[in-house]
Amino acid sequence: MVRGINEAEGPQFRVLNKFFDQFKRFFGVPLFIHCSGLLALCFNLFSLSINRSLSIRNSIQVGISLLFLICLAFFCFGNSAFALGASWDQLSSLSKETGTARVIVRLKENRKTDALPQSAENLQSLKDRISKLQNDFLESFRGADHTISDLRHFSYVPYLGMSVDASTFKALQENDQIQDIQEERWYRPSLGESSPLIGAPTVWEQNHTGNGWAVAVLDTGVDYTHSFFDSGNKLVSEACYSTSFPTFGQFSVCPNAEPFSTAPGSGLHCNANDPSLNNAGCDHGSHVAGIAVGHGPGFGGVGKEADLIAIQVFSKITDSSFCGFLGTPCISASTSDLVSALERVLTLSTQMKIAAVNMSLGGGAFNTVCDSDDPSIKAVIDLLNNNGVAAVAASGNESQANNISSPACLSNVISVGSTTKTDTVSSFSNAAPILDLLAPGTNILSSTPGNNFETFDGTSMASPQVAGAFSLLRHAEENLSGTNLPSNTGNLAVGTLLDLLKTTGVPVNDTRNGLTFPRIQIDSAIDEFGTLPSITGPSIESTLVGSGETVPITFSASSAQGNELAFAWTATCPNMSGARFSSTDVASPDWTAPINLTGQPQTCLLTVDVSEGGGLNVSGQLALIVSPPVNFGEDKGRRVIAPYWQSDATSYTFITVSHPSLSAMSSQIGVRAQAVIHSGKGLFGPMLEFTISKSSTRRIFIVEESNESINAGNLPSAEFIAGPAESFHGQVLFHPVSSHPEQLAGAEGTQGRGYPDINALSYWGVVVIAGTSTGFAMEFIGDLQDSSSVSGSRDLSSSGLN
Repeated sequence: MVRGINEAEGPQFRVLNKFFDQFKRFFGVPLFIHCSGLLALCFNLFSLSINRSLSIRNSIQVGISLLFLICLAFFCFGNSAFALGASWDQLSSLSKETGTARVIVRLKENRKTDALPQSAENLQSLKDRISKLQNDFLESFRGADHTISDLRHFSYVPYLGMSVDASTFKALQENDQIQDIQEERWYRPSLGESSPLIGAPTVWEQNHTGNGWAVAVLDTGVDYTHSFFDSGNKLVSEACYSTSFPTFGQFSVCPNAEPFSTAPGSGLHCNANDPSLNNAGCDHGSHVAGIAVGHGPGFGGVGKEADLIAIQVFSKITDSSFCGFLGTPCISASTSDLVSALERVLTLSTQMKIAAVNMSLGGGAFNTVCDSDDPSIKAVIDLLNNNGVAAVAASGNESQANNISSPACLSNVISVGSTTKTDTVSSFSNAAPILDLLAPGTNILSSTPGNNFETFDGTSMASPQVAGAFSLLRHAEENLSGTNLPSNTGNLAVGTLLDLLKTTGVPVNDTRNGLTFPRIQIDSAIDEFGTLPSITGPSIESTLVGSGETVPITFSASSAQGNELAFAWTATCPNMSGARFSSTDVASPDWTAPINLTGQPQTCLLTVDVSEGGGLNVSGQLALIVSPPVNFGEDKGRRVIAPYWQSDATSYTFITVSHPSLSAMSSQIGVRAQAVIHSGKGLFGPMLEFTISKSSTRRIFIVEESNESINAGNLPSAEFIAGPAESFHGQVLFHPVSSHPEQLAGAEGTQGRGYPDINALSYWGVVVIAGTSTGFAMEFIGDLQDSSSVSGSRDLSSSGLN
């Protein structure tokens, strides 16, 4: 994939991406030799068959042109695999030897995940949507000619892991429900004296110890009964992800050889459950965890009072060709297990405060950002970053001066290389222009299983120092809020904390490549908290934006040093281009929404960055509901309209939707409800989607979001369309939820979701004047009397909506 051009930049670039991807794959030395022979053949043919007076020079020019056109046509149009990456023959030799490839497929989505912090409720909604997407695909794809095994479902990202044979692989490439295919990657481990060097003791003396925050260590497991982890008292959660793929010589080391586990003992070092791995490096995770959060009487890890989340992600490998000089058995971690472990951390981030996740493991060599090589990992880390969890990874230990390993090369991962204690780059450390930070990684003393301590070298030892540093930064952020840290910044973004570490780090020159990288200095970074600009807002008068409208947005900001500030607005929406506004004027600017809004109303993320002279910055974020103008003349046959609703400080609207028990009807119907403001230009609150089953009733409240009695806390079984605290009234619209409403779920390869005859539902509504307990009934248009779908419909008890 061409670096710098990605899917987010629009479909017009995807064809270019794919062509260059094919160009890189196919135009290697072997193909060049073949093309040279073909060129010679073209030259001979032209010399014989075209006008004999044609010069040799012209013949060559024509032949080259013809060859280029043939190759271009082949790569662009002649191979269905072109759209989804490598062919079967370009997969690893292990796949070709076994006849089975381990791949991860990305499913196409109708909408993208909002780039907002994920609450437990939002994650559950996301999980339900991803599960349905996965199940719909599997129902339509599975068949006699498709061999799928070792299936792995992911919770929060639209991917599926699976083992497939060559014919199934080809079928996946040709399936229009697949966005992309990646081969499973295998990661190896990237084999208290450093704390004073990076300023940790100074920070501890200021009572910034990481207390109350946790660091997740995704590694070979941890002997958390070690005294360095307070004999197990530091552990707040543990898990194991270690799936068996016998075809590839991979076997689970989770308790009872399960593919995943959260039972007691799941996070222990990998040889605790499999003694055959006693010499395979299972002490690695304990050493890494000790550097991040260890706490001993004489010395400690960086976040010495932070908690530990131990997640074992490695598996036993018995394939000698894979293990090589390491000997058999060895250990390795798969992409699937790593994604599942990251999803576990994401779930936990809604239950506890997690500062960082550390990945001292890696594979491959990359000089530039590698998002297209490990997109499934990037997708989960995007969600973690939104929740304020920093993802930190080791750069690798192959002594490469211009390449780092994956996942460190991902754009949303903080990559860490190693230095000696005299601030020179360690000879074994990988580096590249995209490397973020350095930290000590040579001769690092830390814990190993059996209550022992040993000295290890490696970028694996540098990475957890940065992960531990994030626990100190988060603790300092809490301690200093309202003093020298602007109290209204809220939780500083991961990127802001990374900028602090970069700008305050000790510059270290890598003599191998002439590049200079910052070695972290935590005390200096925390000292700079007081220099961050303070921002209030942004606020917005209305979250309802019609096509082409101007949205008045207000904010105020100030510099702790009295410096001039710069502001930048960025909007992220699935169906509209971003807008950017820059100014040094703190007056209330207007932000103009682009006019090309399409599709259903959507929630966009609006971000304002405030910076001082292009230096450190803070961000404020706001959810913006953007809606195209409502076209009441469109699709009347599939919309039930209530002529009136009302919601203000003294009233709310109550609606019931019932599904009659009729055998001739669909057993489940998908419904989208919208409250349209009287002007018809936008929505009151977000749109509401739900599924209603036969013989059931749904209750809907249209209410101000500040209502103290009518809310989800007091009425957990109801549905809510909650809008801003202003007086509104308008109309209610009900739509079917289905891409192909006339077809059953997955029928004939479609993405239909049953026959959602919303006109066949029963509706009743009333506007309640809360202060006087009075109200008036609502009359609905489109009850059972004008149902248009009873004829020919079927009971979908087994194949309707889930």
